[in-house]
Amino acid sequence: MKCSLRLSVLVPGAGLGRLAHDIAKLGYHAEGNEFSYFMLLMSDYIMNQCSPEKFGPDVIFPYIHQFSNVVTPEDQVRPVYFPDVEPGGLPESAGLSMVAGDFLEVYRPQVCTTRFIIAFF
Repeated sequence: MKCSLRLSVLVPGAGLGRLAHDIAKLGYHAEGNEFSYFMLLMSDYIMNQCSPEKFGPDVIFPYIHQFSNVVTPEDQVRPVYFPDVEPGGLPESAGLSMVAGDFLEVYRPQVCTTRFIIAFF
C-alpha cells in the first residue's frame, strides 16, 4: 500500500516569504504566517508582480538612512536588487500560501512541533 502523505511546513514569522518559497520549491506545501501588514504587502508584490525576465530586477537602497556600522560612504548607497530568484516556477507537487495574522490567534488549536515555541501571554 502506497502512502500518499503530503508533508506540509508552517513558517511562522515568514516576513517576505523567502523561506516558505524555498521550501515550496523543494516540492513541499509551505504556509507562511506573518503579522506585519508591510511585510505582507511587499511579499505579495514580490510573489505576484515581480518577474526578472519580464521587467528586470527592481532595486532598493535599504542602507541609505543608516549611519551606524557603515565602513565607507559607498556602503550607504549600495543597491540591493530583487528578486534574486524567479518567484514562480514551483513544481506541480508544491504549494505555497501566506496567512495574515497573529500566530497564536491563527494556529492556537492546531500546532504540533518538535521544537519549543515561546509565547508571552
